[in-house]
Amino acid sequence: MKDVNNYLKLIFSPKWELIEGVREFLEDFAFTSIKNSSLAKATALTASELLENAVKFSAGERVQLEVDLFRSAEKEEGICVTVENFAHLTNIQKLQSTLKEITQISPREAYLARLKIAMERGMRSTISELGLARIQYEAYAHCSLQIRDNNYVSLSAKIMKNSI
Repeated sequence: MKDVNNYLKLIFSPKWELIEGVREFLEDFAFTSIKNSSLAKATALTASELLENAVKFSAGERVQLEVDLFRSAEKEEGICVTVENFAHLTNIQKLQSTLKEITQISPREAYLARLKIAMERGMRSTISELGLARIQYEAYAHCSLQIRDNNYVSLSAKIMKNSI
């Protein structure tokens, strides 16, 4: 059970031009709430990467972003960033496969493996597939995925204050 200290929910259309503003807002929100610059930056990075995925692969007209600042049962503080949206089945399957792949090895190994793939694709590709590995490696986050009815995706990343 978690004790939620602060909570934020944003719902908007999946548009690229909104991501940077949301990222800046969330960094300010997180810093104001917990007074920890590193955790605020990790929150902003995480939200930005999750939102980019949602915008890229959304099959609907809305993306929902939730941010929980919580205290675990062990009294550890953290932030959970969740992005929810509808997606096509092929994109859901790719997301499941990617998440499984990057969580089976260390965050550093996953990031370097994804970086190598992106470099092999070269500058012609617009898809780097670094986002989830970057969240795990740079923000020290633990990612989880839930798929609900009608291909509704809920992708969460939990960042513990003591891991930053």
